[in-house]
Amino acid sequence: MKDDFKKIMEAIEIEYDNIPVPEFEGYSFLEIASLIYSPFAGDSPIKLLKLEEADYLKIPMFNQIKYLIGIIQRDGELKLTNKGYLPPKIIAGLYSMGYLKDKYVEMGISKVYREVDMDIMKLSRSLLEVSGIVKKRHNVITLTKEGAKTIANDELLFRRLFVSSAENISWNYFDGYPYDDIGQFGLGFSLVLLSKYGDKKRLDLFYSQKYFKAFPTVKDTDDKSETSQTQKEGCDRCYSLRTFDRFLEYWGLVDIEQTDRILGDKYITKTDLFDKLIQCYPHTQRNLAAEQKGN
Repeated sequence: MKDDFKKIMEAIEIEYDNIPVPEFEGYSFLEIASLIYSPFAGDSPIKLLKLEEADYLKIPMFNQIKYLIGIIQRDGELKLTNKGYLPPKIIAGLYSMGYLKDKYVEMGISKVYREVDMDIMKLSRSLLEVSGIVKKRHNVITLTKEGAKTIANDELLFRRLFVSSAENISWNYFDGYPYDDIGQFGLGFSLVLLSKYGDKKRLDLFYSQKYFKAFPTVKDTDDKSETSQTQKEGCDRCYSLRTFDRFLEYWGLVDIEQTDRILGDKYITKTDLFDKLIQCYPHTQRNLAAEQKGN
């Protein structure tokens, strides 16, 4: 009797995990788990597609990093400053290519000089290192053996850099918000939302509301001075900045229109490149009990 009861409860739990949930845009708990913990692998509803060679030229962050790789290939290495940063000459040359723009430089507040003052430069070099394309020793960057093989294939190089940007770089490092996980946690769900709704120009709040409805606990913080309203506004801005400005736009996947550079309304539209790269499959009702028996 106990064994029978246990089997019944396990079957109920399996079926419950497989039920579509409205807050998750109709995906099940199992599918959402894949979107959270392995959005680009395994049973995730998201698949990264191979692009045409010309499409890789449309991706700002990819081409910015390839510029640095080109220097390493040409010279055999890239020497950093005594403090371990990209030299000002490299920074200036890279910025002049126009792949990515720094808001404060464009507003005349900062100058193109130091890596430490420009998030787009810090992120580019960090991605090279955490992706395993390069190694650093005694303030000198060189290609790894695996990196030398990877850079010969744009598809492999892009995938490695893109996934590293999504999963291995701490997004909260690049801003002053007190929320560790907002945006990066559940990125796969944001991609599903863009795939589903991004063909029309919509406010960034449209996406943040759906995101926080699905993942309300990512708002948790130790800052007790915030009112519920200021926390909501801060969370919305944090999500928008990290997801759209500093991830999806960097990778050429959204267009952003903003009425004011600082606090104006922000409108989001997915690019043609988004649908060429990202394919999202709808909820699939799986026979999990049969799959378990098969194992």
